Amino acid sequence: MQQAHLFEYENYREFVRDYIKTLPRSGHGQFRQLADVLRTTTVTISQIFSGKLNLSTDQALELCLHFGFKDIEIKYFVSLVQMNNSSHYRAKAFFKAELESIRKETENIEKVIPKAKRIDEKVAIQFYSDWIYSAVRLLTSIEKHQTLNGISEYLKLPKPRIREILDFLIENGLVVEDQKGNLQHNVASTHLPASSPWVKARQISWRIKATEFMDSKQYPENIFYTGPCSIDRKNFDGFRKELIRLIEKFVKLAEASTPTDLACLNIDWFFLR
Repeated sequence: MQQAHLFEYENYREFVRDYIKTLPRSGHGQFRQLADVLRTTTVTISQIFSGKLNLSTDQALELCLHFGFKDIEIKYFVSLVQMNNSSHYRAKAFFKAELESIRKETENIEKVIPKAKRIDEKVAIQFYSDWIYSAVRLLTSIEKHQTLNGISEYLKLPKPRIREILDFLIENGLVVEDQKGNLQHNVASTHLPASSPWVKARQISWRIKATEFMDSKQYPENIFYTGPCSIDRKNFDGFRKELIRLIEKFVKLAEASTPTDLACLNIDWFFLR
């Protein structure tokens, strides 16, 4: 979702109305589609979202599936419907607490990143020790660089070094190579949990790589920004949520791309205490 952020809502009717406006043609015809999906009439749909009738739990689930919501979004929306439909204050309080718990889940970056291949611990030690391993693996997803020569030329590194890295990636199932020497990445993405001892090494490796480009005038579109500041907790948390949304959008854009180049996003947002 790009404009109507579900987890900010405490009224499902307001969310659905706002969400529909973000759809093509401003959501024209969506009430008719919802009526078909929920096996009811457009009059009933209008009454539900005007507040005269309630959406049932079954209908809430069908609506989520129709809009293609993710699991955590479905969980939140159904709980939102149950809270709005509850008449007793204890029930409302119960579902309100459930919604808050789900919101906390969404503040975990790992929740917005699709499931990816978990690399064996022994392999991770080497793979995450240097940016070059990820770079070579990613280059095998770009058609014009899917050979030893292509990768060597792109990274401006000697072929023996690239061959060594490729052998490691192939041996551990991260890249495949055919008899003609054509390369292809074997997994769309890799995953390193926040609890891994190799997280710091990976982040440092890519940040050091970023410093190599800071003085370069070759790519004026590159962005390097550092902004120390004094800030209150409310705005710190609010901006953190915006960053998580940005990361989610970034992941989706990268997945949907037909790649032609390598790029790297490094983000830090932390308290100095």
